[in-house]
Amino acid sequence: MTAQSKSAHRIQTRLLPLVVAALAATSSGCITAHCVRGKAMSHETFDVETSEDKFVPGRPGYYTLLPLTVTADLATAPFQLVYFMYSTRETSFQWVSIY
Repeated sequence: MTAQSKSAHRIQTRLLPLVVAALAATSSGCITAHCVRGKAMSHETFDVETSEDKFVPGRPGYYTLLPLTVTADLATAPFQLVYFMYSTRETSFQWVSIY
């Protein structure tokens, strides 16, 4: 290896974990969020049949799934990133009128 390729290799090996960590930190974590917000925590939801808010008790046993959901979020982070970039692009400029 030449001196230049060694320094490029060092930059890549140090930069790649930082980029992956930054992407993981900024991802939505939708699998984890669904597990915690929708299942483990108590919350209110709208019941269509009665047209009223309904209290849903939390089920703390779902917190045991967090190690799996975080791993799944990290594995699917690139796909989530592309999806959220596309979905926010569609809704970002809805307030702008062309007329």
